[in-house]
Formats: sequence, structure tokens, C-alpha cells
Amino acid sequence: MSLTRLNVKHVRNLLDVQLHPSSGLNLIVGDNASGKTSLLEAIYLLGMGRSFRSINIKHVIQQETASLLVFGSVLTPTGNSINLGIEKQSDRTRIKVAGEWVKNSSSLVMHLPLQLITPDSHKLIEQGPRYRRQFMDWGVFHVEHRFHDTWSRFQKSLKQRNAGLKQKLPRTSLQVWEQELSSAAERIDDMRRRYISELMPIAQKRIEQLTDLQDIQLSYQQGWKQGIRYQEYLEQHDSLDREAGYTRYGPQRAEIAIRQAGMPAAERVSRGQQKLLACALRLAQVEHLKQKRGISSLVMVDDLPAELDKERRGKFLEMLRDLDIQVFVTATEEGLINNRNTWKERKMFHVEHGQVREVL
Repeated sequence: MSLTRLNVKHVRNLLDVQLHPSSGLNLIVGDNASGKTSLLEAIYLLGMGRSFRSINIKHVIQQETASLLVFGSVLTPTGNSINLGIEKQSDRTRIKVAGEWVKNSSSLVMHLPLQLITPDSHKLIEQGPRYRRQFMDWGVFHVEHRFHDTWSRFQKSLKQRNAGLKQKLPRTSLQVWEQELSSAAERIDDMRRRYISELMPIAQKRIEQLTDLQDIQLSYQQGWKQGIRYQEYLEQHDSLDREAGYTRYGPQRAEIAIRQAGMPAAERVSRGQQKLLACALRLAQVEHLKQKRGISSLVMVDDLPAELDKERRGKFLEMLRDLDIQVFVTATEEGLINNRNTWKERKMFHVEHGQVREVL
């Protein structure tokens, strides 16, 4: 996958953008607050259906306008081109894929798999399970065709069971939802477990290449007590769930525990090392997806010099180059990105006061 055309209207301070990115390295240069990150945000909107900088879309839509629009053309592995588009207003989102209106953003995610690395990348290691669960499910979504539908069924059944618990319905009234809930939970667990087992050796290799960290262990935690089926868990903990008013454990509580020498990595590893570790893990996901399904991810790195020192960022860019994928990197100066001339395909864009232009 690679983005061959990008049109952006009314995203933050950006003026109307029309770009034809390189299939390799795209270096985006400009002063702070010039609009570099907003350009990555627009691409993220096109691939994920949401912003990575703000929950409230009103903050993303340009002032004095009612909506934003991002449109792009994606080249598929078969050589075909698919058009993607998203329009967001404060209270409505419209998405079009290959000329057809679609109801949710999963179609965007499927056609434009992207990875984002920002100055907050350490949160994958340092913050709560939600970040690591999102990391894991990005990979499962792209390699397991059934995952999205199974997760949707699980969420629907979970919502129904939780509503029944709050209403204190008798157990017999909840059993129909629990059967569907348990079936979906076991399938989700199988898919996640298989994915992590395949990712682990790639991740260990990338961690060794990019960091000086020793004895890093990653372990999958399913979200409920090990060794029992989920239906059995629900039966054993029905009274406690009723007291809480919701289903306390399950796939919605799963995560990847990241440890060094048996201790949580967040407690032993410095902020800079956490960033390196997060970069290595995301790189492993990109590599796994390409090995497993022959699909290239789009990787965006916001302010790479702030993420990695000169030696590390050179090594990281070499790894991305060798994977033959499309990359967008922002920096305040061209000279801060070393090894850029070793890319077979590359372009540079300059951003100033919201205007983006290609540097020839």
C-alpha cells in the first residue's frame, strides 16, 4: 500500500493541500507550528477516521469553516488504485471508499494501514493497558480477516450483558448474551494469542538491533483468569459482576506485559529507552504484516530528531528503507535526517504558514 495522492481542505492551519507523495521517503521540513504535524494528522484522519491529537474534532476543523475534507488515492499490492475520502463536521462523519459510502472507519483502516510514531510514543510502554491493547489489535485486525466482525459481536453482547447486570435481570435472561459473548471472547483470544506468538521473534530481533536493552520479555495476558474458559469465568463471577454492575474481566482487559528482567519495563527503562523500545515494536509490526500478507504499511514519524539521536535515527531509517515501505518524516531542518539520499524513491516538502510545497 502507498498513498499516491493527497488532498486536504480545512484541517487546522493548513491551506488547501494537493500532494503526490513518493512511494519511499517523504521528508516534511518546516519551523515549529508551521503545519507539519497537521499534515500527518490529515493522513491519519484518512487512514484511521480520527485525529491522533484531539478527541474533539472541532479543534481540528479550521476556524470559520463547517467541515474538513481529506481525500487520497492508494495504490494496492495488485497495482490497482483505490480512492478514499473522509469529511468531518462537528456532529457527523461521512466516509467514501472506492466511490461507495461506508458506515464505519474500518474500511479506511483496511485500505491504508499506517503506523504513527510521535514524541508521545513512550506511552506504549509507560501508560496503561489501553495503549498496548490498541497496539496488539492493530496487528490482529490486519492479519486476521475475522477479527473485526468477531470484536463487534463481542462488544454488542458485552453491552447487553452489562445492561442486564445494571437492571439486575435474572441469570437466565443473560445466558443468551453470555453464550455469544463467550464464543466471541474465545475466538478473539485465539487470534490475539496466535498473532503475538508470531510477532515475538520479530520484535526481539528489532529490539536487539535498535536498542541496548537486555532481557526484554513480552507476554500476552488474555484479560481473565488463565486456565478456564470464558463461559466458566462468567458463571463463577456472576455475583461479583452483579455487585459491580458490569463485566469486570474479559478480552476488553487484555494486554501485552512488557518487562525487563522480570520487572515492568516502565519502572526500569528510561524515557529515551522507552521511545526506542516503542519504535522497535512498531517496526516489528510493519515487518510482520509484510511477511504475513505482503502488505506494506505507511509509517509516519513526527519530529524524528526529538525521538532518536543521530545514530539511532539513521539506523531506524535504514530499517524502514530496507522494508521498502512509504514513510513520512517531519523535521525542522533537512540536515537533521541523515541517510536520506540512500532511498531509491524520495521527495521533500516544505511547510510554511500552513502552505505545503514540494522542493524540487
